[in-house]
Amino acid sequence: SLTIKPMSTMFKKPIALLVALLVIGGGGTVFASQDAKPGDALYQVKVRFNEPVREFLALNPEAKADFAINRVEKRLLEAEELTKKDGLTPELKEDLEDLLQDHIDDLKDYLDDVREDSGEEKLVGLNQKLENMVKNYEKKLEKLEADTEEEDAKKEKFVRWSRK
Repeated sequence: SLTIKPMSTMFKKPIALLVALLVIGGGGTVFASQDAKPGDALYQVKVRFNEPVREFLALNPEAKADFAINRVEKRLLEAEELTKKDGLTPELKEDLEDLLQDHIDDLKDYLDDVREDSGEEKLVGLNQKLENMVKNYEKKLEKLEADTEEEDAKKEKFVRWSRK
């Protein structure tokens, strides 16, 4: 006799197999994208998939704010590395600026959530971490500007010398 199986049981094994293949295959891509830099093929996987998943998995506003601070710092480090290597193209700069603005907006929201849920005392540690990061990057920017000015002066001196 011919028995007709319900649709739900007919597709269970193929769907399970498909999910397993996606997890196994996608897991390698996700793992490989962790060290991706702006401009790399896997960078978008890192910033549009990996990081939002990790953000979602942060269980409370304080953990989400801490994650957001770390993410802002990652973008600043990436911009710094590219600047040092003369690899910060106008397109990459614009992409990083957009990502950074999105991350800063998220951070503001999470800090507001922390304030609402836990009060001002929980903000102290997060604000200290944020302040330290900002001070660190202010110093790096000052050094970068000084190095650039010194390099520009050397180039100007060379140009004047070569015209003699």
